[in-house]
Amino acid sequence: MDHNENEHLADFVEDAARRHDPDDHYVMQQVASGQVAISDDDEHFRSAKHFVGRFWVVEPRNGNPELASYRRRFQDAEIEDDTFIDLHHSLTFERCWSGLGENDQHLTPHQRLSVEGRESSDWPRGHVVYAPWDRMWLVTIAETLAADDATLLAVRQRFVIDKTSCRVVGDARFNADLPTPGSE
Repeated sequence: MDHNENEHLADFVEDAARRHDPDDHYVMQQVASGQVAISDDDEHFRSAKHFVGRFWVVEPRNGNPELASYRRRFQDAEIEDDTFIDLHHSLTFERCWSGLGENDQHLTPHQRLSVEGRESSDWPRGHVVYAPWDRMWLVTIAETLAADDATLLAVRQRFVIDKTSCRVVGDARFNADLPTPGSE
């Protein structure tokens, strides 16, 4: 990272050039909140705390966005097309939706109620990938939520995303097929 990039990051994060242990949960929460940045080393390729995957914005709870997600650690994901750390291409939204009950996905009781009896396309959804060569997170999300700061913060926290290196793209294909309660 050159000196000018460090100066630019200094406007957004504390000590942007400092190296961080990718398995230190507290530091990775700071990364997700934007307080610190992922360093220039390659340790984050093997991180057990960074995730990629699919997510759905389900029935809100306590006024805050609620995510159900199917995610994998970097170390358990694949490099797709030599470009992105991502889930295997066979893990479609529908297949991930049916896998939400797997033990390693940790759905809360509220999320389970939102998922039961519903289809993947009933909720606004999105996916997260990481482009390691560009050191850039790519979040594709329902177009209706692309500018919603609270939802984007929930996504960054769930997937441990450094907001200083994140590109968000709204996509109408990821909007909900059915109106969600409270959206009228």
